[in-house]
Amino acid sequence: MLELFKGTKYGYYICAILGAFGIYLIMPLRSNYPARLILFFLLLALWVVIVVMVFNELAKRKACKIDRRFWNDCDAENYVAIYEKFSQKRLNKVVKTYVLLNLSAGYLAIGNSTEALRVLSAIKDFPKRKHKDMYEFVYHNNYCSYHLQTNDIPAATQSLAQMENSLQNHPLPDSVWEKYWDVYSEKRCLLHMANGNYDGSEQVFDLVYQKGESTLHRVSAKYTLAKIYLHYDRTAEAKEALEYVIEHGGTTRYKKQAIQLLEEMTF
Repeated sequence: MLELFKGTKYGYYICAILGAFGIYLIMPLRSNYPARLILFFLLLALWVVIVVMVFNELAKRKACKIDRRFWNDCDAENYVAIYEKFSQKRLNKVVKTYVLLNLSAGYLAIGNSTEALRVLSAIKDFPKRKHKDMYEFVYHNNYCSYHLQTNDIPAATQSLAQMENSLQNHPLPDSVWEKYWDVYSEKRCLLHMANGNYDGSEQVFDLVYQKGESTLHRVSAKYTLAKIYLHYDRTAEAKEALEYVIEHGGTTRYKKQAIQLLEEMTF
């Protein structure tokens, strides 16, 4: 993670080098040479591990700050620009997958399904570490969003089934499982709507809006509610929901599509 940012990357190099020099200076000068060499490398390895942990944590905090701006300010275009730059860096497999998943989510948020597919197609497999199960679920979720955006209902149905399989067959922490179950339920409802079945959809997305952890969650829910209201010819409620999306939607596709829907309603 530390290689994402110049500050953490070069901070790591500088601290590692200074630490190595410091360890060399404090080593007992009269010790037996082989023993001194072994001790030097043991201390150096310990120092490098500590420095990596510290700068990885700093990089995670910086990445989380960028993610929060995306979710809370709906700043999708800037988010895509930042993660596009990250994707060009030489990264280990875990970080590369993290970057590509976030980048695909950004492209989906601005409505660029072509670029979202390009990024998702670059993910060939998942790192065999503790994040593997979460990465798989997010991958299938993003693909489901892509297929819904492109109105490929059979493919969206298949992606939804893979999301369900990830929830049923992969061990996830309870808090993560509950969050992912909510995401799965949203996608299932959107798929039903795409098939013309709006039964229960208003209740689902009212709850999504109320539980929304971020502005983007609430904007997405309000946009879907507007489409539900229009389906039932409740134009006043639809107009109110679309105005909320336009006010808070930032640079997301929801704002652009809300403006278009509102213009169509006016005429």
